[in-house]
Amino acid sequence: MKNICRLCGESNLLPLIDFGEHPIAHHFLNNSKEKEYVHIIKISFCENCGLIQNPDPAPPDKFYTEYFALSSWKWNPHIPKLMALIKQKTKIDKNSKILEVGCNDGSFLEVFREGGYNNLLGLEPSKDAQESARKKGFDVVGSYFNEASAKEILKKRWKIDFFITRHVLEHVHDIGEFKKGMQALLSPGAYVLIEVPDFEYKMGIADSKLVD
Repeated sequence: MKNICRLCGESNLLPLIDFGEHPIAHHFLNNSKEKEYVHIIKISFCENCGLIQNPDPAPPDKFYTEYFALSSWKWNPHIPKLMALIKQKTKIDKNSKILEVGCNDGSFLEVFREGGYNNLLGLEPSKDAQESARKKGFDVVGSYFNEASAKEILKKRWKIDFFITRHVLEHVHDIGEFKKGMQALLSPGAYVLIEVPDFEYKMGIADSKLVD
């Protein structure tokens, strides 16, 4: 079990909850003889930077090869409010370069397309989600987001004016690589929308943060 903070790299992690071993939700076995993958879930608190985390997450390839259940089935009643916040807090226009990291089946990109935005790009590691988004007509990079994939986007496309990642950051295996990717890809003055679960106990679990 690692004892290094995944954000700041310090070793002063305070153990909070040991949930034991768990299988991956929504990953179903193909037959009764197949062995199910399980991983230890231990939640810790970094006393240096304050990040709540599982310091030893499961390997990404165990999670994100196939999703089995895509985003379009989820009820997202806060989306109109989120779009209103974007219009209020940013200066992006219909020609701004927009990237959604973890775009899944393109459901959120569809909202932008319906709003008249022209330059939309998705990034998604899961094969079934990629295929679904592409069938909807979206340009999708099939990759994890890191410095290398960011540089590939720069070679073939453009710098990003609006960077979106919704309910992805908490699943990122290497936060440092994610940060390097953002630094490489964002244009000067770019906006960033990060939507993450709220660790505070209350009704209403989603907390959207818009940073310019």
